[in-house]
Amino acid sequence: MKLVRALLAAIMAVSTTQALAAYVAEVEPNNSFATAQLVDSSFSIDSDAIITNSTTWAHASIRGNGNADGGVTRDFFRFTSFGGNVLFDIDNGMLDLDSWLNLYDSTGTRIGSHDDGGVLDNGTVHGWDSYWLTSLAAGQYVVEVGRYFDSALQQGQDYLLHISLEQHNVPEPGSLALAGLGLLAVGAARRRKNA
Repeated sequence: MKLVRALLAAIMAVSTTQALAAYVAEVEPNNSFATAQLVDSSFSIDSDAIITNSTTWAHASIRGNGNADGGVTRDFFRFTSFGGNVLFDIDNGMLDLDSWLNLYDSTGTRIGSHDDGGVLDNGTVHGWDSYWLTSLAAGQYVVEVGRYFDSALQQGQDYLLHISLEQHNVPEPGSLALAGLGLLAVGAARRRKNA
């Protein structure tokens, strides 16, 4: 019984605190549509002060830089949309990177481009960092990070890319806590039955 109480206390502590969002590193090679880095497993709703709607929109954050192919490259990231609004936010790009984003559908057809966001949110140091809110149908997409005017990144140009999905399937912390309680109840019932 002491074990069950301790586990219940741990689950409740986890469900009432907010973790900080984890950032993933860019993984090379990701310098073409075909080699785009899949980031679907990196989405969370963990709290982060520099991500818009971080506790209600699922977000993946990638630390990237122009460090491949002799320093002349573009970075590609693949993700799944569940339909609805999607926000692409470049942070900490300026002062060495004036970012440029291209968006592709699952066939590799470019469906949009974006330059400056003009939005100075908590993570942005200059209005030239991209901040792009768009609506997408459900499906797989690829976002490309380059520099103004639709050119390749150069050696040392680093950035933080946040991809945020209004519609998502990431479970909320409270749901995880309820699932944990259910597992504890099943375990306790089995224990009593076997005793």
